Amino acid sequence: MKTVPKGRLAGSLPMNTGMKERQNVGAKDTIGEPNRMGDMDARNLADAIEMIRALSHLHRSLDDAKVALEAMVRAAGRPIDLALSHWAILTHLLVPQVCRQIDLKAQTNLASPHLSRLIESLVVRGFISRYQHPKDRRQYLLALTPEGRGVCMRMLLSITGTIDRGWLCQ
Repeated sequence: MKTVPKGRLAGSLPMNTGMKERQNVGAKDTIGEPNRMGDMDARNLADAIEMIRALSHLHRSLDDAKVALEAMVRAAGRPIDLALSHWAILTHLLVPQVCRQIDLKAQTNLASPHLSRLIESLVVRGFISRYQHPKDRRQYLLALTPEGRGVCMRMLLSITGTIDRGWLCQ
């Protein structure tokens, strides 16, 4: 990384140069980054600020929705203490009878190490079974156990009841 002489900004005039002169130079604020503030008019700046505010509001709303959904799943899944990611795996395994672990990764968008830990915890608890693919020993197949299917169905019925009672509309 280049060092900048004392009293100067990277790629600009000396600090004792007048403000007007420094603004008008097509300089770079940081090494390799063009100065775009000179090109941005007041309308574009106001639009950019408004977009950042809207994205911040959306982020807070999504966080609030995630917290509410996790609380609903925890309440529906009692006394079984599973995270939302565990429930995503269990509900995904409801539809197909058997699923390859690699397909589950693609469907859930979970990172491989995280997915492996979640699957292992569900196997240990007896909710899913994992075995090698009969034709491709590199692949693992996953399936719900009868206990896992029952737990998953009870949780889904509980959530359906919660939704029917208008819990989400509060």
